[in-house]
Amino acid sequence: MPVARRALVDLPPWLRRASALARPRAGGLALPGLEAALPGGVEPGTLVDLHADPGAGALALALRAAARCQAPGRAVVVLDPAADVYAPALAQVGLAPARTLVLRPDARDALDALDEALRAPVVAATVARVAGLSTAASHRLRLAARLGGGLGLLVRPRSEVGAISGAPVRVLVLGGGREGGGPRVVALRVRGGASGAVAS
Repeated sequence: MPVARRALVDLPPWLRRASALARPRAGGLALPGLEAALPGGVEPGTLVDLHADPGAGALALALRAAARCQAPGRAVVVLDPAADVYAPALAQVGLAPARTLVLRPDARDALDALDEALRAPVVAATVARVAGLSTAASHRLRLAARLGGGLGLLVRPRSEVGAISGAPVRVLVLGGGREGGGPRVVALRVRGGASGAVAS
C-alpha cells in the first residue's frame, strides 16, 4: 500500500465517523483576497492555481481560503513535504488544529498524496506547493478535485504561468498590496468568467 494512502486512511476518529456522511457544500465560495476578481466565488470541486514569486504571500492566501472552507465533519489537508508549515501559522489564518491535517509525504509520493486528498469527500480543501507539474498531472488533479468535491489550492511558481494547466481558475499573486492590505491578485483564468480582474 502506498505511503500516501496510509497517511490519509489514518484519520482522526471524528473524521472517520463523519467520512461516510460528508457532502460538499453547495454554491460559490468567496475566497479572501479574491472577492473582487471572482465575485461569484469558486465552486466546490475546483482546482485553483496560485502563481507567485517566493514571499509574495500566495501560501498565506491559500491557507486563508482553506480556512473559509472549514465545515463540520470535513477536514483541511495541508501537504508540507518540506516540513516548514507550523501550527502557529495555521492558527493565525483561522485553521482549527483539530480539523487540519498536515501531511509530510516523501517527495516521490507527494503527487499521489495530493491526488488522494483531493478525491476524499471528507476533505473540504487541500493546500499544496507544487513545482514542475506536468500537463497530465494537472488534469489528473483537476479530475480528483471534481470527484472529491473539495477545493484544491496549488501554490505554483510564477515562472510556470505559461505552462498548460487543467485548473479552471488560475491567478497571479503579486506582493506589495496597497497600504499593507495584502498581496494583489490578478485573475488569469476563470472558467465562466472574465480574466484580468485585479483584487488588492
